[in-house]
Amino acid sequence: SLSSICVVTNALRLNLFDIYRQSKKHRADSGLAESVGRAIAEFKGENSLSLKKAVKIDGMMCEHCTAFIKDTLSKLDGVVSVEVSLEAGEAEVTLSKPVDESTLSAPVIEGGYTVVSITDR
Repeated sequence: SLSSICVVTNALRLNLFDIYRQSKKHRADSGLAESVGRAIAEFKGENSLSLKKAVKIDGMMCEHCTAFIKDTLSKLDGVVSVEVSLEAGEAEVTLSKPVDESTLSAPVIEGGYTVVSITDR
């Protein structure tokens, strides 16, 4: 019976183990880095750390299209991150410095898509 108690206790101990602990820690660290970046920008007197633009794109039909748009825009100089929405038909681009609209639209047009509009967010 002592053997059975040890086996059951060891099995119940697995319930205390959190397999997602590392990813939660990573998310918390990235939030901390973003907060520190904002604090430094405010200290230097900058109003915002990044600029956001919404690029309305016509012709996206599937997830491969969104992946292509995301990869293409991510490679541009000054682009920090890209979020592409197939349902909305747009890409939200976060920039670290001002970028000309033609610089954002040219690689998308070369890929066979139509850029309808580019607006600030």
